[in-house]
Amino acid sequence: MTTSTGIAAVSERPSVFPDADETVVSAAAGVIETPVMNVQSPIQFKPDSFEVPVFESVNSPYEPSDDDTALDRADEKIVESELVDYCVQDPDAVGSPAASVHSSPADPQPFGADIADMPPVNSAERFTKPAEVKDVSGHKIRPIAQLHDSFIIAVDDEGLLLIDQHVAHERILFDKYRSKEIGREIESQQLLLPDTLDLSPTQAEALHLVEDELEAIGFDLMKLSGRTVAIKSIPTDVPASEARNLFAELLDNIDVDKRGSAKSSLRDNIAASLACKAAIKINMKLSPEKMQWLIDRLLLTSSPTTCPHGRPVILRLTMKDIERGFHRT
Repeated sequence: MTTSTGIAAVSERPSVFPDADETVVSAAAGVIETPVMNVQSPIQFKPDSFEVPVFESVNSPYEPSDDDTALDRADEKIVESELVDYCVQDPDAVGSPAASVHSSPADPQPFGADIADMPPVNSAERFTKPAEVKDVSGHKIRPIAQLHDSFIIAVDDEGLLLIDQHVAHERILFDKYRSKEIGREIESQQLLLPDTLDLSPTQAEALHLVEDELEAIGFDLMKLSGRTVAIKSIPTDVPASEARNLFAELLDNIDVDKRGSAKSSLRDNIAASLACKAAIKINMKLSPEKMQWLIDRLLLTSSPTTCPHGRPVILRLTMKDIERGFHRT
């Protein structure tokens, strides 16, 4: 500093080396023009350059002892312990670190913290109803999405439709096996190796009762010795890996005690069981083309709104129902 105020400030500062301070003051005021070497001072000056001062090791009379260091560390632990106790006892106290964490306005509130105070979402259950044949016949139904890989969401001129993909395909296959599609023969797939099955006495009796009906829907059977049967061909919609189990299940579902029942009733039972096992399952992703094919084929069946077991296939939510649910009418 070159001002008089700065010089005064330096000169008034107490120092262990008064001669060195005097030299520094004189040099700062520009009084000294020749090199000065004070043997009592560790500071040296040269006219052409200024070197960083080199201080010799000095034993200060104020250097703390081991006892002082131990006391300082003890004091630090006491202060730290008191601070922790203060924050734990009163985390919301002003100035407490815990209070600054808990009360910070920047902290976001947990999502859904006030969800219990929100009004419930209105259910559309009272507006949704099973569709009737007249509601879908002649309508152009267009699929728009798939819900949980199990239900087809579709629309038409009347509103929204929800179609169960499993029972829809079940209805299509049932009509196919019951030969409702006039002029179309039932197709079979031949197994690479015949699958043999040892029948129980009850299953053997049931086979004797419905053998013709099984062959009519696509099974090609060959009797071997005893009660052993070889399955050579199965309906095209049935996976080859399930042929053995499906054939046994069909026989188990035949009520032998009702051997006098009408043939049409037996055929319906067989076709319904076979359609249920071969139909598209839930949790199966479908392409838009497959969904459209399923809807178009469903509308050609004898009863597109119910499955062979009587369950609804389509649920309808009309535009009037939707507007009524939103209180627009």
